[in-house]
Amino acid sequence: MIIKTIKGHKSRNPSKILKLLRYIHNEEKMASPTDGKSCFSKQFLRGFDAEPWVNQILECDKAKTYNNHINRVIVRHEVCSFSRESSSYLLRNRNVLKEIQREYLKRRSSAPGIAVVHYEEGKQIHIHFAFGATNIDGTSNRLNNKQFKEFKHQIESFQRSRYPELHHSEIEHGYRKKKAEQEPIKRLK
Repeated sequence: MIIKTIKGHKSRNPSKILKLLRYIHNEEKMASPTDGKSCFSKQFLRGFDAEPWVNQILECDKAKTYNNHINRVIVRHEVCSFSRESSSYLLRNRNVLKEIQREYLKRRSSAPGIAVVHYEEGKQIHIHFAFGATNIDGTSNRLNNKQFKEFKHQIESFQRSRYPELHHSEIEHGYRKKKAEQEPIKRLK
């Protein structure tokens, strides 16, 4: 699986946050091509509509215990994609996607957030995650590059151990592997 972070939303403007949440929680993109059902998870949010979620995320953000500055991210957006070869398995096993969503949200932060699977035609199955930048205890959930890399390895290890059927979606990490596969350079004398 590929996990990537999308540019976070820095605006406290509720309409901009709502636009992101409505994009992620889009009924057409959420509908499975096999049965039309959606695969959706949330944590620390009440209700099933994007409008109240905006207020809940902003309320949690007000309780922050860290420094406030102008360019601070308010809502984080991350995506987890799977290989096209894994699509048929994932379409038959929605519970796998549901468990990955829950595990990701639980391990990533304790902030209010949602996870939604998109089944867009012509694209591989992917999960969008949107969550507030402030955990429910008032701390920041920002990860530096090293922490984010470690988090990605944890989620990939979870997927590998729990669902070996998703072997097509495993990523070959590492500069060393690529370098080892290269032909040795012959030096001229």
